[in-house]
Amino acid sequence: MAEEKDTSIIGAIQGQAVEPQDLLRCLAECVSLGRDREEAAFSKIMDIFGHDSLKSLAVYLRLQALAGAMNRSWESLWEKAEGPEGGVSLASEAVCRAAAVHPLIEKNNELVFEAKSFVKRVRSIIDARAAEKGGEQDKKK
Repeated sequence: MAEEKDTSIIGAIQGQAVEPQDLLRCLAECVSLGRDREEAAFSKIMDIFGHDSLKSLAVYLRLQALAGAMNRSWESLWEKAEGPEGGVSLASEAVCRAAAVHPLIEKNNELVFEAKSFVKRVRSIIDARAAEKGGEQDKKK
């Protein structure tokens, strides 16, 4: 028997490629909008990716799910790394890398990330990056 394709909006969003940089860019652009400005944030995302773009919706819904999983506002998701060069903190990068690919599920008529598996994915990304950095420092010695 042939496998059925998911033709729902959830399936379309799951299938839409979203890069961690897409999420980081939108967080940076939307953070100045302040709290509880979801409509303005969605408008800003549509300006970036297109008003008729499935990617705009996918990015927006992944950011919504991310904020829900972290029990935080969008504004507080954007964390700059300390130091003179700034940049994005390792934690923010790991969270966005996870949010770009983690499956969305429907719960109480909202698309969300399953909290435990999402946190586990973030932790594994952070651990892998820490191991990479440790290996880089060993090579320098």
